[in-house]
Amino acid sequence: MAKGEGGCPGFLTALAPSPARRHLSRMKSTDPVLSHVLARLAADFEKTGRLLEATPVQHGLRLGFEENGRRAAGILYHSLKKHRLTWVPQPGSDERLAKLLSSAVAKRTGAGADSAPGGAGSPGEKGAALPRTTLPEAERKLARWIGTDEAGKGDLFGPLVVAGFLAEQSVRRELERLGVRDSKELSPGRIRELAEMLNRRWPKRCKVVPIGPERYNKWYAELAKEGKVGGINILLGWGHATAIKDLLEREERVEAVVVDRFGGEGRLKRYLPAGFAPRLLLRPKAEDNIAVAAAALLARDAFDRALDRMGNELGFRPHAGSGAPAQRDLKRLKAERPEDLARFVKLHFAPVRKML
Repeated sequence: MAKGEGGCPGFLTALAPSPARRHLSRMKSTDPVLSHVLARLAADFEKTGRLLEATPVQHGLRLGFEENGRRAAGILYHSLKKHRLTWVPQPGSDERLAKLLSSAVAKRTGAGADSAPGGAGSPGEKGAALPRTTLPEAERKLARWIGTDEAGKGDLFGPLVVAGFLAEQSVRRELERLGVRDSKELSPGRIRELAEMLNRRWPKRCKVVPIGPERYNKWYAELAKEGKVGGINILLGWGHATAIKDLLEREERVEAVVVDRFGGEGRLKRYLPAGFAPRLLLRPKAEDNIAVAAAALLARDAFDRALDRMGNELGFRPHAGSGAPAQRDLKRLKAERPEDLARFVKLHFAPVRKML
């Protein structure tokens, strides 16, 4: 069977009654919630004489239909962790058909109904990936703000990457239309696609600060010699502050900076200029703020591209993380190119120290 997005079994099938039953039974073992919603939607469309198409994607279903040569589509995501359904209309859909499809999804799920002022059935505005009603009060009414996040903190191979994104309300709505959301709920391919869109459409709102392995290891060793603990948080503090300061140089009228808490708040503040004006809002799981979500996509994409470049040089692409696959890659690197460990891996990780 062909593979769909995110490695899911792929199919694109008009859900007439018989195929619908087959595919629904296939889905029940993987996501009974989506199975139930799909059954209802398929029946709704069948009553109107239309055929609903469905394709599994990571954490969701891509739904669509055609009429008189025109097409509408979108993705219905199901976050098992957050117990939430989210509807994200896809760009390029026919406006009238998009309204019909979004309205049908909202009727059965309510997904996105509170996400934007457009109300149920409003294409593009509906299905915001990150409903603002979940945000802390201090973040809900911000007119212009920066979000920052990082990638590579827990990975043996590759850089530590911090990224920032400068958002405002008009841009927020565009980000929602594109489907920007928590990167952990997106496939690597979708992360790359969205990151490319962000960099292409808003280059002055994006900032990526990579700290490559060689620089990382040198800096970490210097901090250890000075007896400073929590070296990685010091590096993160510098990275977040660098992204923030760069974006503030491009736009001074920023009300707040939202940071996904990493444990080094004091280190972050020490790298910010005296008289830092915007409110600094640090909290865990801040990816529900769309500026932080955008920053996370930028950071993750930069990290993944760094692993791609390593793969081109090494002849094998190192695995992300620090588990068994990455440790097998580490052993291979040690056997083939022991003199280059510091160029590719973070030397203070326990599996690396055991080899040295």
